[in-house]
Amino acid sequence: LALPAAYGSASPQPAPPATGSAEEPATAGAKLGLGEITIQVQGKDAMRTHADGRVEFIDEKGAAQPVGNITADGTFKTPDGQTGKLATDGTFTTPDGVAPFKIQGAALVGAHHSITIENGKLAGDPDLAAMSVTGANDDATKRTALLLIGIYLSAAAQGPSPAGSGSAQ
Repeated sequence: LALPAAYGSASPQPAPPATGSAEEPATAGAKLGLGEITIQVQGKDAMRTHADGRVEFIDEKGAAQPVGNITADGTFKTPDGQTGKLATDGTFTTPDGVAPFKIQGAALVGAHHSITIENGKLAGDPDLAAMSVTGANDDATKRTALLLIGIYLSAAAQGPSPAGSGSAQ
């Protein structure tokens, strides 16, 4: 799967106009939904999250490798203790800085695309057509899946696999 550079190298594009007031961005208070969510690439499991927040990367052999825990408030913590946090404006900050994507409502916004989940498929970027999601059936669980996809794409753009990256990005 060719990963679009938009998620690994550029700043997020300006978000569409917010529907909330200036004091309360459209994503303010938007929580993540925890559950059994699986992200697949070309029909094979790539990542999954569980109802208790455990996040796993699935290697080429199908073995689950723990990569961290995620909470409903948007905190992602790796096994080595590094933490990333989803802010109310949709930015995701790691120890390395702000990630090259945002969560805007129930969309993953990168430098060149806005990705949504429609009927289990990613919409908005033809390069991600080989990815699908199960278990993300409402806006909260879609935000969780999209955040994990953003982390996955950012980590893949930086190194060989998210499991081996050692950071929350």
